[in-house]
Amino acid sequence: LAAVSSNGTVIEYIPNPSYAVQRAAVTKSGYALQYIKNPPPDLVKLALEANPEMLLTLKNPNADA
Repeated sequence: LAAVSSNGTVIEYIPNPSYAVQRAAVTKSGYALQYIKNPPPDLVKLALEANPEMLLTLKNPNADA
C-alpha cells in the first residue's frame, strides 16, 4: 500500500492487488487504472476525477463508467 501511495503506477508489478491497493493507486495516479484488470465503475470514476485524460485510454468509456 505504501508503494502505490507514493507512485500509483507501480501497481503494474503487484500480482492480484487488493481493492484497497487498487484504490490507493488510482487515487495517486489515474494512469494506474490501465494496470487493473476489469476495474469496477467506482475506480474508473476515481481515475477520471484524478486524471480526466484517462478517458482517452478507455476502450469503451460508456461500459466502464
